[in-house]
Amino acid sequence: MNKGEQKHIILKNSFGISYHIYFDQERGLCLRMLDNERVWSRAFVLSDLSVNDFCAAIDNKDIIHFVFQAKDGRILYGHGRRGHIDIQPILGSKDTTPWHKYVSLLVFNDTILFFYVIRHNDRHLIAMQGIIKGALSKPMAIDYIDGPNKHYLVIRDRVGKFHLFYCRSEKNGMSLNHRVLKEDQTIFTAAEKLYETEGDILFPSAVCGKDNRIYLAFQDCCDGICQVLFKELGMTEPLMLYNSQSPAGRSGLVYNNGILFLYRTGAQNIYYRTSNDEGINWTDETRYLSDYTGIPCRFIYDTNIDKEHSSWCFNEIPGSFSKGYQFAFLSEERASHVTEVKSTGKVNGIIDSILPAKKPISVKNGKSDLLTGEMPANNLDNKIMHLKNFIENMQKELTKLWLTQKEYDKKLIELRDDIDILKQNLDYLSKDVYGNEQA
Repeated sequence: MNKGEQKHIILKNSFGISYHIYFDQERGLCLRMLDNERVWSRAFVLSDLSVNDFCAAIDNKDIIHFVFQAKDGRILYGHGRRGHIDIQPILGSKDTTPWHKYVSLLVFNDTILFFYVIRHNDRHLIAMQGIIKGALSKPMAIDYIDGPNKHYLVIRDRVGKFHLFYCRSEKNGMSLNHRVLKEDQTIFTAAEKLYETEGDILFPSAVCGKDNRIYLAFQDCCDGICQVLFKELGMTEPLMLYNSQSPAGRSGLVYNNGILFLYRTGAQNIYYRTSNDEGINWTDETRYLSDYTGIPCRFIYDTNIDKEHSSWCFNEIPGSFSKGYQFAFLSEERASHVTEVKSTGKVNGIIDSILPAKKPISVKNGKSDLLTGEMPANNLDNKIMHLKNFIENMQKELTKLWLTQKEYDKKLIELRDDIDILKQNLDYLSKDVYGNEQA
């Protein structure tokens, strides 16, 4: 797998601390943390049983959950809680040779939903399991899934409904289908066919706007022609935004504060269009300009920052590991704001938007506030900032302790076992052959 195809998961907790979960060929599934200098910590191994088939999410209590396929074909689930990592099996496997099952998970309240692909009657099925209030449910087959890469995705809309999008074979080609998970979380609605083609459907992507409107993008590759299509859920005809004999690369949608971005990634470039009217009109395609070079990375992102959660929506997003990590398209609002300020010619406004306002020290009877015992506003701001930095650093240290606590727990269990053995030996030595206590 080349660098552009490798998946990276970034999770940000409610304190603003970012974690990177990724697969290492030699070590397995790993986790590392970003410090306040934007430098990544040494990696911590979550499991050395994993193959390169995994997913992760963070819940509203800042607990990290992850699912992966093991080297023996099983699907395992893990989470960090009470200072250590718990891993349990979700699905066994008669085939001990792993193959790509496209595992994924969603976490909300006290429910965890797992999705994966299994083999059945020489075809492939998409299936679901859940952990609801601590109880693991049985696997539930949803539908057959087809296509070269078994593309599917599950999103949660703004009112809490879960939407499944997937591709399957038809008599004359392929179709893109949509289902909604019912409120009891045990069964999906009947399939709704959104699009049909004689070719292949690739890279379905879906985002949900603030008004709960769902937008889709996908590729239709047929007879040597590749098209990238855009469609709003509930509307009839899709809009064609790319049409060429050249492959489109990996494509997807990003929603950022009312602006839609349709992107596609090439060998070392990102190309995109934007729409600020719910996909009715689009700009011409252009190359994304960034301060990083090389092949764009694939990022999956989950956040507990309320502002980010309400403003952004995407399944995947291109970016790089420059300065910790950077995502494309998410700084456009700030950039447009700076441009707007520059156009007014108010230089002071630009400076005020970058630096905090500093109130002048008032003078009473020829004496400043420093001499009269009153604290200047800029000193108070500095103290508050120092206190915030101190709290953030303390939280990061606690997180580091959480990550290393697993090893200490193992050692403590081993010591307790040794103590039990010593006690048994001591009891045996203190008794004679008849079982009586020796004097």
